[in-house]
Amino acid sequence: MMNLREDHVQNKNLKLENEPRNELKNETRVNDIKVTRADKPHMTDEWTYFAPNVSNTVEIIVFDDGNEKYKYYTNRWHVFGKWRGKVALVNAENQTIKIHSISEWKAIVIASYP
Repeated sequence: MMNLREDHVQNKNLKLENEPRNELKNETRVNDIKVTRADKPHMTDEWTYFAPNVSNTVEIIVFDDGNEKYKYYTNRWHVFGKWRGKVALVNAENQTIKIHSISEWKAIVIASYP
């Protein structure tokens, strides 16, 4: 498999850090996913992060704009962030695999359970 950069993932069970926008730190944690905005300058305080809903699975229908490398992984993802028509995704099988930004229309819901 591909060797992806995994140095910003913590393998601990962490809770979502809900902080006011003016007090937001340089990192956001969602469960065992840590996103550092310094690594992704396009990610600003306007992103809304949340715990991935494992009952809601999406599949990517368009792999382009630098996201081509992810088409070799199992195409099952959970949304953990939203901003201006974009979503942040984590792979359903391997939470160390993250897509920090992809247009929302490129990922369709394939399974949704209450």
